[in-house]
Formats: sequence, structure tokens, C-alpha cells
Amino acid sequence: MQLVRGEAIDLACRADAFGKGGTVVLSEDCAKHLSAFEPDLSPLVGGYKRLNSLGKSTTHVALPLLEVNAEQEKSLGLCLTEVVHRHLYYPSSAVTAEFRKITVLFADISVASPEALHGAVQAAQKKVSHFEGVVYQLLEDDKGTGLIIVFGLPGTSHDDDHLRALLLSKQLCSTFEALGISPRLGIATGTAFCGPLGTDERQQYSIIGSTVNLAARFMTLAGKGETYCDNQTYKLASGEFEFEEAGWTVPKGFLEPVAIFKPGDRYDRVDNLSSDVDLVGREAELNLIVGHINGVTSGGASKLLLIRAEAGVGKSALLQKVRSIIINKGLMPITGSADAFEKGTAYFAFLLLGCRMRFVRACRLHAVGFRRGLRQFGPCSSVDERCL
Repeated sequence: MQLVRGEAIDLACRADAFGKGGTVVLSEDCAKHLSAFEPDLSPLVGGYKRLNSLGKSTTHVALPLLEVNAEQEKSLGLCLTEVVHRHLYYPSSAVTAEFRKITVLFADISVASPEALHGAVQAAQKKVSHFEGVVYQLLEDDKGTGLIIVFGLPGTSHDDDHLRALLLSKQLCSTFEALGISPRLGIATGTAFCGPLGTDERQQYSIIGSTVNLAARFMTLAGKGETYCDNQTYKLASGEFEFEEAGWTVPKGFLEPVAIFKPGDRYDRVDNLSSDVDLVGREAELNLIVGHINGVTSGGASKLLLIRAEAGVGKSALLQKVRSIIINKGLMPITGSADAFEKGTAYFAFLLLGCRMRFVRACRLHAVGFRRGLRQFGPCSSVDERCL
């Protein structure tokens, strides 16, 4: 990943305020370098100049292609997006231009030194890799340093990309705050153009569309340590996350007001299921499970039950029915769950379950309620923010 920062970038960003469609604005130093071409310039505020025309024409010189060895190729490959990098080593995966549904996350990680920025980017890359997203770009402008993360690109697309972005935003906030950075994040979901742009001399894999712009606008509106998202992300994730309405805004480049949502905590996947469940054709399985529960509550030995079936046949509904039966018996069920992106963490659901069990035991040992326990013992961050 490459980043260009410094005075020239700052000057170019400030020049944007003086430019309109079809105009070219130059800084004072840039105008001096064009003196050999006899430019026609008009003065602007702050030493800037508007370029009207050139007295002498310029000549375009095509640069020859460079030959690189294997070591240089490997080093250059680290500066490419995953989509392009994969195409270099697996030519059958063609880089096509297409409109794709994506989720974009903008993170403002403005820091004082290049060393601090390097550390922040490295920490972010580890988190992004865990959720199987793509660090698309690192930008520097007058608003600070922005990290652009995209979910849904070829080879890294998932049905729950919006959920991955929201979970990543919470982990990024914790990670950056531990490094002394107060990030601002914006998330948007929608359709965008994804593909190479340019000529045979040079092309760049680009992501263009209102979804990208909206995520960037939400980032600038968010406060320090906050995440704002759009209505599409809210609708897709409202069954998984708590959300708070944060008002309306008319972002730059938009004609109509758009709603702003602030994501909160994630629901427990089992707790969030409806308790009013009608099971069809699962009486035998339910009776078998209830029999084991009655045996345990009567002093019998504990048992481990495995419910295994294809997706969509009612495992969650059966689990929720069992949970309701346990609660009606005056017992407290403790649940653990895992997502597809946790496949790299062995026994993640059991780690989550064990963490919650330790929390319950600690609360009972110290005779405190769960709410007070949260304040007293804190979350089990060694496993995941969802441990409680």
C-alpha cells in the first residue's frame, strides 16, 4: 500500500476550493515551473493561479515498460489490491469491469508521525484480514488520513459483508484507541463500479459510485470514536445489531436527504430469535432433547447433544424452543455462537461459551447482578466483544 503525503498534497487540496468544472488551478511554485511554456495565468486568493492557456505546446513521451525480476515483482505485488494481485498469479481470474454490491468502510486515522500511521495501518490490516475484507486505499487530504476498506470485491464476497463491516468497525475503534488514536468511521452499502480504468500504458483497479462517497461523508460527520452508517446497511443488519437514529443530512453530491444511523451492540444470535416458534415435524427430536434435560435436572449425568442438519431446515427454531423450555424450568441457558469469518479460530463458539460461564460464576461468587458484573469485571476481550 502506498501513501503520498506532504505540502504538495495540502496545496492541491486547498486549490480545489478555487476550481470549478473545466478549470485548472496551480499553486505559486507550480506556476513558476510552467514559465517555459509561456502560460496565460489569472491571479487567485492565496497565491494560486488559474491556468487559461499555454503559449507553447507540450510533447507527450511514452515511457518504456520496465523489466522486473522475481524479487522486485514480489515487492511490487504488496502494493496492489488483492483483486489485481490474485490476477497476476492466477491469470484465469480475469479482472473485469462490473457493477457490484459492496459495503465500504471509511476510517479517519489521522496521526502525527509516519511511524504511528504505519503501526495503525498494520493493526488495521490484521483485523480486515480476519473479516476477509480488502484494504483498498490509504488517502491523505485536507480532512486527514483516511483508510478505505471494501467488502464484496471479486474473490472476497460474502452474503454478510454488511455485518462484517459493522463488526470490523467496533474492533477497529478498540484497536485504534489502544494506540492513542480517536477514529471516525463511516459505512455505506450499495452498488458501485468496480474494475480497471486507464489505458494500455497504465491502469488502476478503481471503485467508483455514490456508495463510496456516502461512506466518506458519514466518516466526516461522525464524532471521535463513533461510527455512522447508511439506511441500506441499517436495513440489512437491523436484525443483528442495535441502531440509534442520528438524524438526516444532505451530503455533498446528493440531492435528497439521507438518514444517518449509529450502530450499537450486536444482539445475541440466540436471544434475538423469536420465542413464539411453531415447530413442524420435529416432535421426535424435541422430545429426545427434553428427555435429556429432565434427566440432568433430576440429578443425572451431564450430556453433550449435537444437532446437525443442512442449512434452512430449522436448527435455530429447534434451539430456541429448547431454550424456552429451559427458562420455563427456572434454569438459565448460556449460549455461544460463531460466524463464518471465525473459521480461523478453533472452537470459537466454545471459547465464547466458556467465557460467559466464567462471567456468570464470577457474578454468583461475588453476589452481584449481571449489570453490576459488567462494570466490575468488564468484558472478556481475549475472545471477542460479544462474550457478554
